[in-house]
Amino acid sequence: MKLAIISVTNKGALLAEKLAHSLTADSTVFQKTGRNPIKADYVFSNLRDLVADSFNQYDGLIFIMATGIVVRVIAPFVNDKRFDPAVVVIDDSGQYAISLLSGHIGGANELTEQISSAIGAKAVITTATDIVSK
Repeated sequence: MKLAIISVTNKGALLAEKLAHSLTADSTVFQKTGRNPIKADYVFSNLRDLVADSFNQYDGLIFIMATGIVVRVIAPFVNDKRFDPAVVVIDDSGQYAISLLSGHIGGANELTEQISSAIGAKAVITTATDIVSK
């Protein structure tokens, strides 16, 4: 799975770096301009532009920021659950990993579980077929 890990705060950037080292997937780390330097692959200044450029370039997008921000920024690009990338949101302190988009079919639920194991977060999965089977 080819993943983009995107953070907008200093704390989120540190969590992104930790996560990139913990996952076995091919991960690219994106860090907002002006944050404490980490080993980010790319620095961005505008989140909306970054998402426009990368939404269909990755199998999964991991956002370390508020869920509301993510909903607003991905909304114009959401098309079909069979083809949209998996989207997972992690809060800035790493307490929760939320499967937001393409949970069952796109792999976000499984990715959420992997993230939770890697950073010790609580997985939040609301897909009926996945929560019934557990």
